[in-house]
Amino acid sequence: MKKTIWLALFAGLLVLAGCAGGTTEPPMEDPASDVSTDVSTDAPETRAPADPEAELPLAADGTSGYVIVRGANAPEKEVLAAEEFRKYFALVTGAELPVVTDDTPETAQEIVVGKTNREKDGEYDRAALGRDGFTIRTDGEKLWIVGGEDNGTLYAVYGFLEDYLGCRFFTPEIEKIPEMKTVSLKIAGDTQTAPFNVRTLYYTTALGNGTFAAKRKVNNSDGSISAPGVGLHSLPVLAGTGTESGGPEPCLTDENTFETVMAALRRALDSKPEANTVSVSQGDVGEEACCHCDNCMAEVEKYGWSGHYLLFVNRVAEALKADYPNVRVNTLAYNNTCEPPKGGVVAADNVLVQICTLGCRFHAFTECTEEGDFASILRGWGSACSYISIWDYTVNFRGFAAPWPNWTAIWGNMALFADNNVGTYMAQGPYTGIAGEFMDLRAYLLSLLMWEPHMTEEEYYAHMDDFLAFVYGPGWQHIRDFIDYTVKVMEDEHTTRTGFHVDELYETDPETGICTASKVLTLEQVRDYQSVDWSLYYEAGRTYVLHPFLKYGYAYFDSALAEAETDEQKWNIERARLQLDYMKSFWLYAKKTPSIDNCVKVYGDNLKNLMNQGMITAEEADALRPEFRKYITERVKEEYREFNLELIQNMVSHNAAHFIEGVANLDSREPTEWNLDGMPSHMGGGDRWY
Repeated sequence: MKKTIWLALFAGLLVLAGCAGGTTEPPMEDPASDVSTDVSTDAPETRAPADPEAELPLAADGTSGYVIVRGANAPEKEVLAAEEFRKYFALVTGAELPVVTDDTPETAQEIVVGKTNREKDGEYDRAALGRDGFTIRTDGEKLWIVGGEDNGTLYAVYGFLEDYLGCRFFTPEIEKIPEMKTVSLKIAGDTQTAPFNVRTLYYTTALGNGTFAAKRKVNNSDGSISAPGVGLHSLPVLAGTGTESGGPEPCLTDENTFETVMAALRRALDSKPEANTVSVSQGDVGEEACCHCDNCMAEVEKYGWSGHYLLFVNRVAEALKADYPNVRVNTLAYNNTCEPPKGGVVAADNVLVQICTLGCRFHAFTECTEEGDFASILRGWGSACSYISIWDYTVNFRGFAAPWPNWTAIWGNMALFADNNVGTYMAQGPYTGIAGEFMDLRAYLLSLLMWEPHMTEEEYYAHMDDFLAFVYGPGWQHIRDFIDYTVKVMEDEHTTRTGFHVDELYETDPETGICTASKVLTLEQVRDYQSVDWSLYYEAGRTYVLHPFLKYGYAYFDSALAEAETDEQKWNIERARLQLDYMKSFWLYAKKTPSIDNCVKVYGDNLKNLMNQGMITAEEADALRPEFRKYITERVKEEYREFNLELIQNMVSHNAAHFIEGVANLDSREPTEWNLDGMPSHMGGGDRWY
């Protein structure tokens, strides 16, 4: 955020309840006893209250002589802005202010919201403010709240409520509204402009909720990229060679591919004339699915994979320009096309390159190159295109509910994006309705960073503590200590955007399990394998032991729960604690995991022995092996399903709504609608356990 504040007499210092440098060491014995309980129950403030000695008395002892003025023909968003100011000002001060239009006689004490005839010509440069920027200032007895032509005035109202009255819009359901019966202030100038043109919070918290998105200054609340007729990973679909998620990529040096893609795009655009963006991007695949013909590989050698694709996309964009001058072509820099192009290839002026972040997820890209040097990749793209879009992965995609301590990374990365031609930023998180780990907190912090990417680390953690204190109550510091502990646990770990399975946080028992059942099968048992009790051979070969992460984690949450004062605080703590229940379920599951491979090995050894004894022919053995593998796989998978469904039902039985919100109702969904390990999409890991 470009922010200029010439004078705000009421402004004070940040009150910091914690900072990034003070991570808590994991307690060795009793975590609860190591956590300080001498903590204020009030949320840390990020601004001091208004100065009562300042010159503009907006309210005194719950009354006010001010009126709110908006334009008589104000657009819908400015009408809403005036009403929101009236609503929240009354909640804070108790003073009910009338809303009038600018065709009423002017008075001295006015709060002017949006564009009105009260302005002098050229007094506010809305072009400089952009779509979403705004200015807040006092002048004489008037308070001016003026915004850009799109969302600016609405953002200005919410910004005033947050920055000057101390309101907080944490979630769609949780808002902090302080009581402040007297408000007096003077602001010579507070001008803020958006650092990113488009700010998308691809979280359930904001998706489809335009009101909350506006409160968080997020201007894309549906997470979509307009791509008529096709999805984002579009090239295989447009060319007819595959699907978005699979199938071979088309040959980009084949003229038939170009003609087929152009025809498909023209059909799509003609059917949706309002579209301003189309997608021409590789499928959700990597290099292995791309064309490797001599012509394509010659381009790859010269320009790199991204240059090879960009040459094709540029050609498409140029062909569309004449008939669709307002349409931009979106293309992904993804997997093998993430590296910037070579050989001087640059994006056409109507091509938008959307770079999908890669690299270590637990450390800022400028600080860590263990999983790829994404900072250098981003800077390289700055030379290849004038406008960059970022698709950022901000959660564990192997399990939305699993702990994912990337708190320092999301703070450290936003300034990098703002400083390197990024015009569009999207944070992709839990978007399917599942209550992800600290989903609301992470969404709140990301929205703040999208507006102010250069905030200091101290400011960032003060915002975190502000949220924790209000949402979780007097024991909030224990949850902050848990967050610090998770960061500490993973400080030396590095992982890519796809994350890791939660079983990787567990330790393996050093003693390999030994099957105690007799491994000798008779000829009749080998031929009639369905009569054998194969559970005797379900030895997985290893067992997991509970990681201290869970032991300490439960202690932190138990301490926070013991200090909660309201049912809402308890509910919020229990909901956040489900990340540990989720992990524990996998630990229990891993300890009981039956091993298909062990059963197959036992069966195969017996086949081999019987063949060596001449009791069974090689032909019969070759026929029995695949039959048995198919049988044991289906049998074990069914047992997996029954066990895991029961496990998860038990895990969420105390309040299923905490964990699953509108997506997966365990009581009503058929098992066939679940992944075979019993976890709905993005809660588990597909066939990880087989």
